[in-house]
Amino acid sequence: MRVLTDEIYDEIWYRAEDTPSLAAVEPRLADRVFLTNGVSKTYAMTGWRIGYGVGPANLVTAINTLQSQTSSCPSSVSQAAAVAALTGPQDFVRETVRVYRARRDATVTFLDGVPRLSCTVPDGGFYLLVNCRDAIGRFTPGGDRIRNDKDFARHLLDSRQVAVIHGAEYGAPGYFRISFATSTDVLTDACERIAAACAELSSVTYV
Repeated sequence: MRVLTDEIYDEIWYRAEDTPSLAAVEPRLADRVFLTNGVSKTYAMTGWRIGYGVGPANLVTAINTLQSQTSSCPSSVSQAAAVAALTGPQDFVRETVRVYRARRDATVTFLDGVPRLSCTVPDGGFYLLVNCRDAIGRFTPGGDRIRNDKDFARHLLDSRQVAVIHGAEYGAPGYFRISFATSTDVLTDACERIAAACAELSSVTYV
């Protein structure tokens, strides 16, 4: 049995200790682990579509054989840009993580203060899972009942033009997901709109 590990967020990490990696935690599994990563998150190069894998030579050879018959290679420009990102100065990565952490903390503080919402604080990445279970079962001003997290996400979009992803899409029903990889002004505005959308929910409907 082999293990595929996705470590695309390994540098966007807020705790003092190193990012945990299966291959590092248990070196005896090294010949059974295939690690995937890329430049999309750490270096904000999503559109360049560059990723890479590290694993046993026989597995890498098999992957290369399959890939060569199913798609063409990334452009030379993208490859050169990825090399520059991976081998160049890394100071900005630490600064980016500092900024993300500040945005995370500010967004968590705001949303934790909104009645019927609470946050799970992430150790890495730039997404928040927000618990909205206390809003489920309530009614919108139009009389629609919030039956699940998908309905809650729809309410935010329809009433306040805030787009979030409902948690059931990620195996977390009763939650919704937001990204804090945007400006503080945008996050503040979004949080205020979410608070307003929650405030207008009622435990009863009127006919």
